[in-house]
Amino acid sequence: MSSILFLVLFPGEIYLNQHNFDEASRYYELISSTDPTYEAYYGAAICALIDGELNKSVYLFESILSKEPEVFYYLGVLYYQLGFYDKSAIHFNLLNGKNGNIWQSNYYLGMIKLKQNEVKEAMEYFNQTPDSFDKILLVGYMENYNRLICAQQKFKEGQYKDAIDLYNEVEYFFGYSEIGLAFSFAQIKDYKKSLILFDSVINNSDDKQLVAQSMFEAAIACLILENTSEAREYLKSYLRIEPNDKARFLLGKTFSDEVEYDSAAIHFKNLPDSVDKYLFYKSRTDYFLGVWGRAEESLLRHREIFPNSIYGDKATFILASINFKRKEYEIAIDFWSELVAIYPKSIYAAAAQKGIGDAYFNISEYENALDAYREVKNYSPLPNIESLTILRIHETLFYLKKYPSLIFALRKFVEENPKSRLVLKTRLRMAKILFDNEKYYSSLFEIDRIIEDYPDSSLTNEAFIEKVRIYQAIGNVQEIKKVFQHLLTNKKSKEYYSFAANELGLIYFDESKYDSALYYYNLILNDKKYREKAIFEIAKIYDILGQIKESETMIDKLVSEFPSSVFLFDAYILKTKVYKNHGYYNEAINILRELIKKVGQKPEIYIEIGDLYFETEDYLNARKNYLIACEHFKQKRDNAAMALLLAGDASMAIGDKESAHEYFLQAHLIAESPTLKDKATAKISSITEE
Repeated sequence: MSSILFLVLFPGEIYLNQHNFDEASRYYELISSTDPTYEAYYGAAICALIDGELNKSVYLFESILSKEPEVFYYLGVLYYQLGFYDKSAIHFNLLNGKNGNIWQSNYYLGMIKLKQNEVKEAMEYFNQTPDSFDKILLVGYMENYNRLICAQQKFKEGQYKDAIDLYNEVEYFFGYSEIGLAFSFAQIKDYKKSLILFDSVINNSDDKQLVAQSMFEAAIACLILENTSEAREYLKSYLRIEPNDKARFLLGKTFSDEVEYDSAAIHFKNLPDSVDKYLFYKSRTDYFLGVWGRAEESLLRHREIFPNSIYGDKATFILASINFKRKEYEIAIDFWSELVAIYPKSIYAAAAQKGIGDAYFNISEYENALDAYREVKNYSPLPNIESLTILRIHETLFYLKKYPSLIFALRKFVEENPKSRLVLKTRLRMAKILFDNEKYYSSLFEIDRIIEDYPDSSLTNEAFIEKVRIYQAIGNVQEIKKVFQHLLTNKKSKEYYSFAANELGLIYFDESKYDSALYYYNLILNDKKYREKAIFEIAKIYDILGQIKESETMIDKLVSEFPSSVFLFDAYILKTKVYKNHGYYNEAINILRELIKKVGQKPEIYIEIGDLYFETEDYLNARKNYLIACEHFKQKRDNAAMALLLAGDASMAIGDKESAHEYFLQAHLIAESPTLKDKATAKISSITEE
């Protein structure tokens, strides 16, 4: 009772002025419950507002029947803070109606219009508030925001140049204006400027979302500019910020477009099958990687999930191609026939119709093949498909016995289609057929005509290689040399330079013209593809010429540069020979033991070691290595027999005739060659006679 009297004696205003809000709240709640006057509700509402009880404060202010202007103000503020902007605006407008334009009301009304993206109306309210730094800054933002909105609208309307002008005038909104400007430049095909703007956001913005968007769009611009490597870097950077299937797909597609299917598969791997293009490209990549089973399964599933896919014709074509490659020609025909029927306007329709013909051709149904080929012209074939089809028609007519020979059919195609890109290939094919039929001079005549008619074609080099084959068949080495000399000196045959030099080196080596061979092998020392072989061949030549140090240097170079060289065995054997010729038998043996560590226990190496021991009259070690060689020859019976004969010779050298007899007898038993059997018999007889 005493506490109540105490509260009554001290009005709430005193507590409010003293910032004793808890006591003020208790006072006004008590008074409003016993005497619900304006002052009681007003005081209680203020206390609730101070305590952050916004809904309670609204209830108390709304409970006041006769509202003074300040009640409208507080209700406007409360509804604004609660996000009820329409109710807030009603109360601020009521306040303005009672007291004229109050700048605080206009400020809030301006903020409400701003939140509703009604920038022009917001500006009208802000213009009725007192000037201040905050207002000037806010108005500046508002004006630039309005320009940004207008620029976006111009962009949506397709007025890209007007949008560019407006974006260029925008201040404050860094990132948004640059991205909008970049999009606008992209629409007028100025992708370089677009890329510069995206880069400015990437390099200067702290907003991860804007940076990520700029990276993705910069990648798109790079792809349009055909700068694939840079596009990939943008996409990889983007994916480091946030995982995104669209970016992963685009990254994979850059590799797919460059026929780098292994790399493409890495990025396509975890993409969901629920998206049309993702599933199609995953399947397509598997097809090109030769994983036909998985590709087929995925494509069949793709057809079920996306029956109206934009990739439908491509998917069907690949399914047909898979079965064609498997020689499942009937299934291939079904898929290609489906493609032609459902997608007659597809760019794949002509190729599919030709595929039907090829399938029939491969199963020797030549009448059906001919009918299919003749339909190709109805599907707007590309020039190469058209030419291939015409060529196949001529071949098919030969198999239908309409032409006397395949050469006749091919020549007829050449004569009737002189402008076709296939003419040169077809003539080369004719020359090869003549060669296979051992009509060498007819083939040579055709080749010479090709070289004369197409001096600048890249395929002419292939004609020269065919010419070499012909001269090899008829044994004309001098003409072979001339062809390779031509390929070596002709600027249009650069890709054949090392090949020709290598072949000339081989020819002169076989002719024992070592200086000439050395010259040509030196020409290819700097070619990565031929360097390994060139080093070994040069080492061999130096050895033959007696230039032992030079030979050893080249062998060491081969071993150091190509530790897994295919010539490693021969190189070590050659090095062994060098040491042996100098009388360094122990060093030679050590080299061969080192070779065993590198290439394993090859029996040929043990034979070489045995021979070295034999030459130094260390017959026990010689026999030991010959016997090891015999064990490792395994199923090579003649080689094993030869090793046993050598072991027998070593035994004879130390007077162990009993062992020698045993080895010779074993050699006779396992040898398949009559010569070796006779040799073993002779050695056994010599022991018996003694």
